[in-house]
Amino acid sequence: MDKVNKETLQGGINDRVASGSTVNTDEWTSYIGLSENFNHEVVNHGANEYARGFAHVNNMENFWSLVKRGIVGIYHSV
Repeated sequence: MDKVNKETLQGGINDRVASGSTVNTDEWTSYIGLSENFNHEVVNHGANEYARGFAHVNNMENFWSLVKRGIVGIYHSV
């Protein structure tokens, strides 16, 4: 995505995720409004909340952490 503002981010989600799916995010304002098409579960990192039942974004955060480390050469493959 060229930009990760609300319009492009939600457009990409709407194009790629089946309506009615559960989407877990953090509290970033660009995600506001996802509940119109999805079961949108939010964890509030700003309030030190990182999981609430099945609602969490830890898997994606771990994935991007590994990718970033791979780019700088800490890992030779992912």
